[in-house]
Amino acid sequence: DEAVTTLQFAPNDETLLVAAGAKVRVWRVPGGQQAISPMDVGSGWISSARISPDGSQIVTGTNDPRLDLWDARTGRHVASLEVGGGGGLRHLQFSPDGKLVTASIETDVVLWEVE
Repeated sequence: DEAVTTLQFAPNDETLLVAAGAKVRVWRVPGGQQAISPMDVGSGWISSARISPDGSQIVTGTNDPRLDLWDARTGRHVASLEVGGGGGLRHLQFSPDGKLVTASIETDVVLWEVE
């Protein structure tokens, strides 16, 4: 088993995002069934993950460092952004309108327009 790096309820409080190792799982609450197939980032491990304010997207940050955008309803990979520098991405956050993602890496801040 991998260490859990992120837990976050979706805005509708009906699902819970759990990131551990290289996978993100979305669970139904209550009930405990997986809502969609796990999302696998492939290489590296997930250092942080977040659900968008409207619950439609998930962003993951890896130790590579890389940002990945996922469709939260299907688990389909939408886009990636390779980020230079050393160390893993941390402290991910969507803007309130869901159009920007911010991430920190070491002493830098990354802004990614996702819509």
